Amino acid sequence: MNKLYILIFILKLLDCLLTTTKTKALIYGYDKLAGILKSIATVTNALILMNVVISKSYIGIVIMGVAEFLGTIIATQLFNKVNSRYKQDETWTYFVVPKTREYSKIIADTLKEYNIKTFTLEGYNNKQSVLSSIVYAKTKEESVFIKELCYKKAYCQKL
Repeated sequence: MNKLYILIFILKLLDCLLTTTKTKALIYGYDKLAGILKSIATVTNALILMNVVISKSYIGIVIMGVAEFLGTIIATQLFNKVNSRYKQDETWTYFVVPKTREYSKIIADTLKEYNIKTFTLEGYNNKQSVLSSIVYAKTKEESVFIKELCYKKAYCQKL
């Protein structure tokens, strides 16, 4: 009976690893991988059900729950680790409202100098005309740079 419980645990752990990774794959657009994982998971799930019926005990159900818990944690951590190696930085958009007209020019010139994509428009801050900007940071470094550039010179809001 112990071998049967070990088999149930291993199969359920494998099933959970496959189904969790399948879900993550679907979220990130890896449709073919998701299909392959789902087909394998269906076979392991059928084997699990057959073995739980054979065992006729609640211990098998508890073992399945523990395996499900561990499988979800392991699959999520592995997928995130592998995916982070290939994932590109996200684009962050900021709305920048300088405190003065002089700061408008400094900020706009600095962003242009560093080739950071910017859309500038006329705006107002405390009834004073300023050049507001919509700024697009392509990397985390650019995002940090924009925040530092805005420090004490502008109101900077991530959109």
